[in-house]
Amino acid sequence: MSVDVSLCYGTGQCAETAPEVFAQDLAGGTVELRTTAPPVELAEDVRHAALFCPSGSIRIIGEEPR
Repeated sequence: MSVDVSLCYGTGQCAETAPEVFAQDLAGGTVELRTTAPPVELAEDVRHAALFCPSGSIRIIGEEPR
């Protein structure tokens, strides 16, 4: 998984969807990764966060970019 902070709109949807994996930078509001290797039980939440990210800044390695 990777994030491109330069694309992030700062809506915080990822942090709401998977707070164990994503956070928002308090200064700029952009996405921060809490971990690059989330546990398997969070995989579906991470996929949802990537799928519904309005800027497309979250990418799951090995999956097609949207």
